Amino acid sequence: SLFGATYQGCRAPELLCLWFERPQFLEAMASPSMRIAYDCAAKRYRAQFLCLLSRVLAAEVRRIGKGMPRDGWKQIAETFPELVLWQELREQIYQRCWMDHQDDPPGMAGIDRSRSPQRALRSRWARKWRKAMAAILPSGEDTAAPPADPEVRKLAHVMWKDIVAVAEKEPLGSGPKRALGLFRAEHHSPATFGREAKDPQRISNRVEWCFIPSSDIFLVVGEDLVGMTLEGLFADNAPGQKRLSLAECYRKDPDASKKQPPPVVQVRAEESPPFSVTIQEEEAKEKKPSAPT
Repeated sequence: SLFGATYQGCRAPELLCLWFERPQFLEAMASPSMRIAYDCAAKRYRAQFLCLLSRVLAAEVRRIGKGMPRDGWKQIAETFPELVLWQELREQIYQRCWMDHQDDPPGMAGIDRSRSPQRALRSRWARKWRKAMAAILPSGEDTAAPPADPEVRKLAHVMWKDIVAVAEKEPLGSGPKRALGLFRAEHHSPATFGREAKDPQRISNRVEWCFIPSSDIFLVVGEDLVGMTLEGLFADNAPGQKRLSLAECYRKDPDASKKQPPPVVQVRAEESPPFSVTIQEEEAKEKKPSAPT
């Protein structure tokens, strides 16, 4: 397998057994030395590490089903309090994927969702992005798109801008809004207070984000549709499906502007047929008492 070829000598089943059934790995993650290494790393690596921890926690929660994660995760949360901020933003993304009462389809307003068979309906926002994922990602039976795939990166960037726009509207000091700071790029360097700080070209070329959690975005929004392995991302598509680019997903029909709308025929009142009946006449007929039998 690709895992065995990349990490020679590492046996995946034994590694999973050690992680899920023994506490040594969790204790190492919560150790002070791990926190020191985290603080000394570049910010993009710190953000990537937090996303990785969050995905591992989500995998463990899904694996055990009902119940609480192991006690070692409490120590990890105390060692890395930033993890809670990212989980709040992740939860906000997840909640946007499902309909609320404002998005109720016709006939669903006022229905108790806890007992309704249609309580788990995807929101319009999620359906839009899931269609793009299914069009851009290859089938899992064919291959996988690596994280550096240009179309995958374009889609992740567009979705991230949408997510940020909503998180920025949160109250000051809220978890999702504070979590954005984990991914913003830092522009400090040894020359920050020298000539580099006064160079307008360098200031204009600054990037806004040091890391975009594209894997988490695809897995949260594309739940039950998108999968991820060491090889990359893939979708639950039919084998052999042709991939589309992001531009092709939202390309408009070039002939749509040439099509003329059907002419609207305006009929004057005096041209109405003699057998037409107005609404007032119908209401008057309904109000008339019926003949006695």
